[in-house]
Amino acid sequence: MQNMILLHINDKTKRQQIISLCHSLNHQIKQFDETDAGSTVGELAGIKGVKGEKTVDSTSGENVKLPDCIIFSDVSSSAMDVFLAEYKKRGIEPTHLKAIVTVHNMKWSVSGLIAELKKEQIAIMMRGR
Repeated sequence: MQNMILLHINDKTKRQQIISLCHSLNHQIKQFDETDAGSTVGELAGIKGVKGEKTVDSTSGENVKLPDCIIFSDVSSSAMDVFLAEYKKRGIEPTHLKAIVTVHNMKWSVSGLIAELKKEQIAIMMRGR
């Protein structure tokens, strides 16, 4: 694995703000889009030899608009803390779907990971009621 931040940000201004932040912290960036929805998270992160649940299903493909999402690949917890603190300090609009590439999710499709993150976000919002 290599230290990288995988990004899908729909708003051009917000995307540029996050890219600028990544550059200032010397993080490599890889942007992804709807054409990557069926690829595995590991493939997207450049992890060699990851064969997994690559799918072409109703939740992947070019006709589905992906929500904003940030995926951290091989980023240390201290580097992530710095990134998130600086993100907030710069006043960048929040990105609710965030994940870390793990041995458990690297074989999932990108669309599968995003679906799981959405479920978690809903569960968190329901708990907060």
